[in-house]
Amino acid sequence: MNYVQLAPSTHFSDSFTEADYNDLVAKMYNGEITVSDAIDAMPATAITVNDLGTVK
Repeated sequence: MNYVQLAPSTHFSDSFTEADYNDLVAKMYNGEITVSDAIDAMPATAITVNDLGTVK
């Protein structure tokens, strides 16, 4: 597969497991989930996002 794998200690927790990660990668690989690289607009989210613009 073509993806960057992080060390287990950096991305797994009680609410996001290795099985969840493997499922997410599989769904991205088979096209069920797509990741956009668009930068023209903030995407809709279920969380509050504070856009700080370009932070230097």
